[in-house]
Amino acid sequence: PCVIAQGLQDPFYEWCRRTEGTFAAPTVVTYDEGHRFPHAATSTRELADAILQQMDTEPTPERAQVSAEILR
Repeated sequence: PCVIAQGLQDPFYEWCRRTEGTFAAPTVVTYDEGHRFPHAATSTRELADAILQQMDTEPTPERAQVSAEILR
């Protein structure tokens, strides 16, 4: 499994796009920020959901609570 998180404003964005082809079926999450993990709540949620999906993990009430606290 592979999740690639890319900020659209990242100076390495084009280079990272080229690396996608080295993985069989990467899940790519993009967000309108730079070279860092996303700070916007919607982008953070999208990245977390992609990771959980790759882990084949169903959300639980406990995970939802932790996510809600992180996104505050």
